Amino acid sequence: ATAATAEQFILSSVGNHDSVFNNYDYVKRSGYTHIGAANIMMCVSYSWLSPDVYPKGSSAEAWREKCVSDTKAGIAAAHAAGLKTNNPMDVFIFPETLVKLFPNMTNTTTKRIALTPMTKLVIQGMIDEAFSLFPDADSIMIRVGENYLPGQPGFVGNEAVNFDAPFPEQQAQYVDLIKTMKAGIVDKHNKTFVVRTWDTSGFGPGRPKRFHSSLAYYLNVTNQIQPNPKLIFSIKHVMLDFWRYVAFNPSLTQGKHQQIIEVECAREYEGKGAMPVYIGHGVINNWPEVTDGKGLSDVVRHPLTTGLWLWSSGGGWGGPTVGHHEVWPQLNTLVILRWWLNNSHASPATTPLSADAAYLSADDAFLASCELDFGVPSTRCPSFLSGAVRSQDAILQTRYCAAYDTTLDNQFMPTNNWLRDDRLGGLEQLESLPYGTWPVFKSLYGNNTLKEAVDEKYTAIATWTAVKQDLASAMEGNTSSWASYVTGSAKYGYLLAKFIAAGWKTMALGFTGDQTGCYNCTALRAAIEEYDVERVAYNHFVSNSNGTLATPFFPYYSNIDAHGHNVTHAPGLNATIDGYRTKCFD
Repeated sequence: ATAATAEQFILSSVGNHDSVFNNYDYVKRSGYTHIGAANIMMCVSYSWLSPDVYPKGSSAEAWREKCVSDTKAGIAAAHAAGLKTNNPMDVFIFPETLVKLFPNMTNTTTKRIALTPMTKLVIQGMIDEAFSLFPDADSIMIRVGENYLPGQPGFVGNEAVNFDAPFPEQQAQYVDLIKTMKAGIVDKHNKTFVVRTWDTSGFGPGRPKRFHSSLAYYLNVTNQIQPNPKLIFSIKHVMLDFWRYVAFNPSLTQGKHQQIIEVECAREYEGKGAMPVYIGHGVINNWPEVTDGKGLSDVVRHPLTTGLWLWSSGGGWGGPTVGHHEVWPQLNTLVILRWWLNNSHASPATTPLSADAAYLSADDAFLASCELDFGVPSTRCPSFLSGAVRSQDAILQTRYCAAYDTTLDNQFMPTNNWLRDDRLGGLEQLESLPYGTWPVFKSLYGNNTLKEAVDEKYTAIATWTAVKQDLASAMEGNTSSWASYVTGSAKYGYLLAKFIAAGWKTMALGFTGDQTGCYNCTALRAAIEEYDVERVAYNHFVSNSNGTLATPFFPYYSNIDAHGHNVTHAPGLNATIDGYRTKCFD
């Protein structure tokens, strides 16, 4: 790929242990400048406050010392490959012993760790010690909107902002926190400080939009902070999470601070690459189902846009697991990265992108990546492009619901997150997920669009058929294992779509009977029989792949914490279907 300019901040993060993007030399060759690294604040001893935080000779101190040595090795490895490090942290997370020793770090009313005078002193010393331990660390990123404790025991924490407080109080807490950390990271140690605006509010009308999804909130916070070349705000390209049917983020290119734009290339809401899930054209140009019609092409040359953050591989919780078969995340990453590096400049363009003779279109970026990165003959690349672009429609029709999602005006979570990771939800999720959204099937029934919703699922099968044909043509004569995965993943998507279509047909018939009190048993029996056949066909295909394809989807949901611990199965698609078996089967 084209090398990034010195001013660009091009960051790779990875959530797949088998990914090629764990190879720092490959990451550098791909055009990245930064790599996601360890949280250096986890290794701080706080011995300047008390020797009892990590008592000498304790297992906790042994763990901390290993944290230091491992993190130093990671930073050195990144630098040896020519990459800078970005070291993320959730705020607040501290050793439990520290908080117990200094209870004045806690708000006496809320019982939460808060930005008290003592906590500010702790943060200042924590930053000093971290850069004493790791003077070569290049940048620190903080996240406040989600707070996940590490797998290592002995830590406690909570969001640094009290989101139960009124908005003005929340915003004041953000400003105080950012100024406090900027003083240590940027002003004192001359390191880069990235503030990730992400939070999980705004998914439905019952949870108002905050820092990440509200321009007013974003400006109320950031306008109170003095800009600095080493202070950057990180914002997802979409207003909410990485879903379709969601507006472009309104805060991008707004305000007075530098921004990097976050894109996920293995989206946990769309199969993570288990099936063809190309996103490049939609992310670069726009998604046709989003009325604002914006993409990266609208912001790539804006003077506030200083870089790009790609989650190159891995995302979400659990499966489907693709292992080293990461063709689709890798393709998304390399196409978007090639396009960005070719079209971004240190200063804003004087002409529109489309009028720039050097402009590389999404098509051009794909075809170049197809030939140069994947070694596909140039004569086969147009078929690869066609199949990939069609997959954008196939995913939309399979996973989403136009008849419902278009009623949300691109403002809220689509289709109640009924499918995420490797789980297929049923009516329990479609009707009652606790995000303040509306019941999907109740809305469809009330708007007389249930048939339209089911028809879309069967349209998806036809679209997947075309995807299969395009990709078979593109991979003809290619004997590599990744080419076999491309064609196999297309059949995976096709069979999954048939499984889902039969499930949605059954749910629609059953839900209609629930409302009228009269079940069409002839149609319902046939739909359930179709569901059983398609479920068996899909599972048989995946189980017989002998690890050459991704792991399967499961027709149940999950009650899960943020680390994948304490997972229990929750009723999902299969439970809903089984419930309707009792209506018409003796």
